[in-house]
Amino acid sequence: MRGRRLWPLLAALMMAVMLAGAPVMAAEQAGEGEGEKAEKKAEKDEGEKQQAEKGEEEKLTLEDRLVMMQEALNKWVEERGALLPRQIRQLTSFLPEDKRGKVIEPKGEKEIVMNEGMAGCHDFTIEKPAEFITFYAASDSGEKGRAVVFGDKNVKYLKKEEFEKTLKASKARRLSREQISVLIQQARDRRRQQRARQNSE
Repeated sequence: MRGRRLWPLLAALMMAVMLAGAPVMAAEQAGEGEGEKAEKKAEKDEGEKQQAEKGEEEKLTLEDRLVMMQEALNKWVEERGALLPRQIRQLTSFLPEDKRGKVIEPKGEKEIVMNEGMAGCHDFTIEKPAEFITFYAASDSGEKGRAVVFGDKNVKYLKKEEFEKTLKASKARRLSREQISVLIQQARDRRRQQRARQNSE
């Protein structure tokens, strides 16, 4: 009998304990939830910071971009023969895949222009690559002048008069059909010899 009388009291006591502990558990869970949110936000902020730093590291200088355009032109000639592209965009696929949007006309940077004097010409009509401007910046870089790259991948800054004079002189020479045919055959022979050497190594 006494046990039956005590049971309601014990049940009430247990219920009171459970109700008293519920706010504490809820507070602990809420605290854990806020902690998880703060942790995730910190991870996100750190990720964005690292991405921003990575973007700064990957930012190419104007000189880098000009050299990369000349290297792309060289690859074009190696793979497609002596006839040069008519438009600069044709060289996009010859640029490193992860840099293609950062070379010719990146946002907020100077656009790179191809010398029209070589568009659609044969590469062997460029007699002195070291003196021939292949690509240049669309505008001057202040007092430094205009950034240009020559056929030998050498980058220079030229003042206005020197730039205009050198660009005017950077024209492919005119050849007769017979001369072009001979030079094309010579170029093919050189490429054939190069492939033979590579295969033998």
